[in-house]
Amino acid sequence: MERRVEGRLVYGIVRAEHELRVVLDNALRDLGVTLTQWTVLSFLLREPGLSAADLARRSFISQQGVAGILTRLERAGLVARTPHPTHGRIVEVTVTSAGRALAEYCDEQVDALEARLSEALGEGGRERCSADLARCRSAFRTFGAEGAGRVPGLPAGV
Repeated sequence: MERRVEGRLVYGIVRAEHELRVVLDNALRDLGVTLTQWTVLSFLLREPGLSAADLARRSFISQQGVAGILTRLERAGLVARTPHPTHGRIVEVTVTSAGRALAEYCDEQVDALEARLSEALGEGGRERCSADLARCRSAFRTFGAEGAGRVPGLPAGV
């Protein structure tokens, strides 16, 4: 039985994620920030003191990627990095007032998109969609934990 890629559930999820990133990237680019930069700013505002490793995990990027993003945000005056007062090797990252204002405006753009999503999903749709996505993530973790998806004899990453 031949199955079209477009008809696969996994493809639909990946396509929706891709289209979401394109829409958000375009909306945020007009504000001078990338989706990943906004994500990092948002986490720093909501949870001050996060490490680069924490930011990387939550933003789905590498620690090296976070370092580059923080450098760009600092150059733009959106964050400030200062040595920790008691731990010599730790650098604290704080969001500046300009970074806070930008993040709040970006949040408004995301809120507008979420309002459209809620409208498109209908009454109770947001909750159902969130629950469905949580079940999808659980299925993904289970699939990965069982070692499924690996072809015997092929090296990892092929």
